[in-house]
Amino acid sequence: MVESTTPNTAATGWRPNRRQITIGILVLIVAIFGAVNFEETPIDFLIKTVSVQLVFVIAGCALLGFLAGFLFARHLEKKD
Repeated sequence: MVESTTPNTAATGWRPNRRQITIGILVLIVAIFGAVNFEETPIDFLIKTVSVQLVFVIAGCALLGFLAGFLFARHLEKKD
């Protein structure tokens, strides 16, 4: 019989690592920052200017930053 090398989370309990804690704190900061910024702001594109709530701009930029970091990290993993 082969024993599993992964710890039994039911017995030991789940404990977050530093990376998970850091990501959680950053998500909380972005959420609070976005929640207090509901005023309309103009966004200039090359052809047109649109007016959107600032909270959507903040959320969109955070999502794009997360996606870029995720794809870059995946690219580095494939290189190795």
